[in-house]
Amino acid sequence: MIPNGYFQHLLYEGYNGSIKKLMDMNIVHSFLDKTPGIMGMTKICLPNVHRYDSNDGMWGVTGLVVISESHLSIHTWPEIGYAAIDLFSCKYFDVELCKNHIKSFFEFNESKEKIIRRGFTEEEYNLLKMECGDSSIKKPENWMNFSLVNA
Repeated sequence: MIPNGYFQHLLYEGYNGSIKKLMDMNIVHSFLDKTPGIMGMTKICLPNVHRYDSNDGMWGVTGLVVISESHLSIHTWPEIGYAAIDLFSCKYFDVELCKNHIKSFFEFNESKEKIIRRGFTEEEYNLLKMECGDSSIKKPENWMNFSLVNA
């Protein structure tokens, strides 16, 4: 369970990385295979990795591993030394450790990262617990207007 119902979603963009590593399906597979363990997460399947070719002549490697906490994905564009990597987890993870691991693994010279805090506010979380049968939580007066999706 996550405190206050919040989840972490790391969006990582790596630039000027190792073209050799970014184009190698085995290396991308190894990244997806080893990273969950480094982050204290649990794989529930083997990584799935594919080469893709786009209509504009670009190509790369894309992969995904499903973890019990959510997922880790990567999409590479080796010709330009770029990769987009997402790690979404319902379990807290050390963002700095993850960023350093990615940078080191693919030898990125530059990166941009964004952490998105997903999930529920404390009030929404309490409402959700209440709807699941926790009778110790009192319903707020506006509970009928509650929505899990913020427009």
